[in-house]
Amino acid sequence: MDGVLLDSIGYRKALQTSVNRIAVGLGAPHTFLSENQIAKFEALHVTNEWDTLAICTALVLVAVWQIDSQIRINSLHPVKTILSTQPDFNYLLDQFTIDNSLPGDKALNIILGMYPELCEDQRNYLTYILSSCRDIYSSPILPIHQEIILGSQVFHDYYNLKPIYNEESFLLKFDRPKLKPKTLSLILNLLKLPINAGCVMTNRPSKTPPGYLSSPEAELGLKCAGIETFPYISSGILRWFSHVILNKPNLSLLKPNPIHALASLRMCLGESVLEAIEKSFLMIQGKSKKADWSRFNQSKIVVFEDSTKGLLSAKAAQELLQAFGITTDLDLVGVSSNPIKTEALGKITSKIIDDINNINWETYHTLP
Repeated sequence: MDGVLLDSIGYRKALQTSVNRIAVGLGAPHTFLSENQIAKFEALHVTNEWDTLAICTALVLVAVWQIDSQIRINSLHPVKTILSTQPDFNYLLDQFTIDNSLPGDKALNIILGMYPELCEDQRNYLTYILSSCRDIYSSPILPIHQEIILGSQVFHDYYNLKPIYNEESFLLKFDRPKLKPKTLSLILNLLKLPINAGCVMTNRPSKTPPGYLSSPEAELGLKCAGIETFPYISSGILRWFSHVILNKPNLSLLKPNPIHALASLRMCLGESVLEAIEKSFLMIQGKSKKADWSRFNQSKIVVFEDSTKGLLSAKAAQELLQAFGITTDLDLVGVSSNPIKTEALGKITSKIIDDINNINWETYHTLP
C-alpha cells in the first residue's frame, strides 16, 4: 500500500513531527529525522514507525544525558535547550544488520555498546522505552504518535485515552493516492476479467475481531487510494491470529513471513481473510492438501512492493508452493525512486520502477 498505491506523506510527516516534539521535550529542539534516514530505516526492515520513533527517542536521550543525566520524558512541554546539535542517527543506522530480531532489541544492544558508561538506571530506562514502544498503554511516546496518526478524536474514541492536542489525522491530511485515474481505471478493468484477481498486502494496522486492539490505518489507506472495496490483508488481522489463535508473538506472520503472501493469494480466490490465513498456516505446517492450492498451478503472480519485506514474503511463498508441486511464474517489481530503497530492492529483483503508473497495464490482458 504505502509507497506503491499511496504516497504515504502522512506517516513520514507524523514520524518526523513525533520525533521532534519528543526531542523538544527532552531539550534537543534541533532534532530532525530526514527522508533519507527514514528510507534507511525501511531498507533495514525497520518499517514500523513505532520502532523508529522509540529508537530515535533513545538516541536523543543518550545525547542529552551527556550534558544532564537526569533528563526523562516527563511531559511534552518544551524545556530549556540542553543539546544544540543534532543527535547522530546515522551512526546507529550504520551498525544495523538485517536479521529476525526485533528492531528495539537490536537498537538497545547497539546503543548500550556505544555508551558503556551509562548507569544502571539509564540502561533500564532505555530498555523501558524500546521494549514498550508497541504498547499504547505502557509506552510514554506511542500515544503521542498515534494521536497524530489517527487524529485526536479517533484516538480518544479508539483507545479511550485523553488527547494531548487538537489534531487532524496526518493520514487523512497528507496522504495522497499514487494511482492516477487512468491507471486505476485500467486496473479495475483488468480485475473484471475472470483470469485476473488482486489483493492489497500491507503491514499497516487494521481492524480486528472484538477484544484485540489495532487501529484502522489500513482502512484509511484504502479509502485514500480509492479502492475501499479491494480485498486486503494487513498486520492487524495477522497479529490477532498469531497472538489469539496461535499464542505466538504477534508479529510472527507478517511479511517477510510467507503466510502474508500466501494468504493474499488465497484472498484473490475470494476467500475470507480468516479462511485464507488458516489455509496458509496449514501449508506452513505441512498439513495442506495439494488440491487446496492446485488453482495456483501455472499461474502468473505479480507483486509490486516498495520494501524488500513483501518481495521476500512472495519469494518464500513461491518456494513453498514449488515444494508442494505447484509451479508459478513470479514477477517481483520494486517500486521506488529513493536511491537507498532502490539499492535494497535491487538485491531482490532486477525489475525496479519509480512509479506504478509507469507500467503498461494493457500487457496484462494477454496473461495466460
